Amino acid sequence: MGVTVALGDSLTYGYPYSPGSSWVSLAAKKLGITIYNRGINGDTSLDMLARLEPDVLSLHPDIVIILAGSNDALGYKGVIGWRETKKALLELKSLIEAAGGKVILCFRRRWTNRWQRHGYRYNANGYRKKQQVGITIR
Repeated sequence: MGVTVALGDSLTYGYPYSPGSSWVSLAAKKLGITIYNRGINGDTSLDMLARLEPDVLSLHPDIVIILAGSNDALGYKGVIGWRETKKALLELKSLIEAAGGKVILCFRRRWTNRWQRHGYRYNANGYRKKQQVGITIR
């Protein structure tokens, strides 16, 4: 198997602990492969687009797993609407594919009422869709 890279935000990085406790580390161990963790706490899809070349494409990946959109919706850097997020994700996909890589796009499941009670909110521009893609590692 070739080079695999995980691109994302704190959910990819392994916050609040470390990359060693992330889903990336768990998946790599389970699959018996190396996955380069390129998660950065607080990143939006636009941030990931800006750092794609130095952090991801420079590794000449065969597969890039992208988990993005949470910080876009939460608005830590200003709420980024679904249209802008979607545009950034499609551009990421296009650039990775143009460099010869395959892309796996992942989205976190929608926030539950438990999260809302703790002050988190939805982005009204698209994150309330009923069907979301989740990741399960067994």
